[in-house]
Amino acid sequence: MMLFGTPGGAVDATQARGRTKARHGARIVAGVVGAAVVAVVAVWLVVRPGAPETTTMPRPEAPDETTTLADHGVVGELWLPAATEDPVPAVVILGGSEGGLPWSWIASAFAPEGIATLSIALFDHPGLPDRLLELPLEQVVAGVEHLRSRPEVDGDRIWLIGISRGSEAVMLTAIEHPGLVHGVVASVPGSAAVCGLPCDGPAWTIGGEGVPSTRLYGATEPRDHPDAAIPVQDLQGRLVTICGGEDEVWPSCRHASALQERREQAGVTERDRHFAYEQAGHSVGIMAHVPRIVPARVFGPDEVARRDLWPQLIEILHDEDHAAG
Repeated sequence: MMLFGTPGGAVDATQARGRTKARHGARIVAGVVGAAVVAVVAVWLVVRPGAPETTTMPRPEAPDETTTLADHGVVGELWLPAATEDPVPAVVILGGSEGGLPWSWIASAFAPEGIATLSIALFDHPGLPDRLLELPLEQVVAGVEHLRSRPEVDGDRIWLIGISRGSEAVMLTAIEHPGLVHGVVASVPGSAAVCGLPCDGPAWTIGGEGVPSTRLYGATEPRDHPDAAIPVQDLQGRLVTICGGEDEVWPSCRHASALQERREQAGVTERDRHFAYEQAGHSVGIMAHVPRIVPARVFGPDEVARRDLWPQLIEILHDEDHAAG
């Protein structure tokens, strides 16, 4: 009989073949399970089933309105919650360097939680520039003004949410326009304004002038252009940061810490919140979690973090203490 292995640990050929078949079978089972999970998520992304267990409001199937530059000075999609007696809080949400509109499944997730959402595109969308380069932040202001004009919205509880590069835009807008919004959520943020893509000029403009920007993508205190550091200490209202310690796109937790330090030195952190998930990566920044029918561990630390973050973020955005006051 042929033997495989070393003396003292020999295994006969029949046993070896059996173990090989077992390993092969395990790989097949794992592949089937993985495919099933992908299929479940794909179906959910298309049909968007009912809202999470924490709410009874229906998830909207499509945006209530598609706004255009001609109508309101902004390109975006408006998602409204079910009708309520009182005006609701609202968010303007911007994505990152991928451009276009933020994914609809992220924007639509806020509506069942009683929060109106205007997701806006600044580039790489029909009628807009094709690059993240010299983009006027006045479009963000126009989005806020449109929300404030709507009777469904509580104008005192409007927030800006920016994901990744979008975090620069929302912080800079709020700083330039004190009192414009109640607060800012900087999700997997930067702490300095980075140059455009390609790096031929600033990513953002205010009043037609380019915002000072750095070429140092991960720098919190940019040596090449110190003025590019975002003066978040001048931001009125609340600041919420969200970061992942395993972020491989850029060091979002290092950036979040830099933002927090500037706020602390200015003594304006009383109602700020900071969420740092050491095991999570960049995708913790999308905030909304996948369906509860899929175990969080299937998707790893980012999904575990999002499920912890989401209910806390919704509570912050409602800011019932402010509404009661």
